[in-house]
Amino acid sequence: MKLKADVVNYFSPTVSDSGFTAHMLASAANLRRVRELVGEINIGDDAVATARLVVSELIANSIAACGDRVLLIVEMSTRDDELRVAVHDPDQARLPKRGGHPLNDPTAESGRGLLLIDLLANRWDVTLTPIGKRVTAWLPTAVAEPKRRPKDVGK
Repeated sequence: MKLKADVVNYFSPTVSDSGFTAHMLASAANLRRVRELVGEINIGDDAVATARLVVSELIANSIAACGDRVLLIVEMSTRDDELRVAVHDPDQARLPKRGGHPLNDPTAESGRGLLLIDLLANRWDVTLTPIGKRVTAWLPTAVAEPKRRPKDVGK
């Protein structure tokens, strides 16, 4: 059975003055759409670049946990001087964990996303929900020097 293209590429955003919520199937095309929406938030170019990187990492982690074409909910909203980035997926069992690779390991192909989020976000957490889990990162809207560095950076 062949699915219609609109089902395969399901993407339903709701945009507000302070951000957006997008219900979507995980795909490269929909990741591009999310990254485009990030550019519409009034947070400055540096913060947009950071938010695009963080949302890409969170979506990649959801795909690693749940598989390609998983239904996700992606939320971004500004409040005060922070941007809240959240990705919901349906798998409560596979929680994000930091990989065992240092950021500067040239042979690592994966496992550094949460280390990057540690550097870029003010904080992040995981919340189990009735429909799965939500991983949320709070980013500064005015990008400054990172407050902390993992021990493996610069080795």
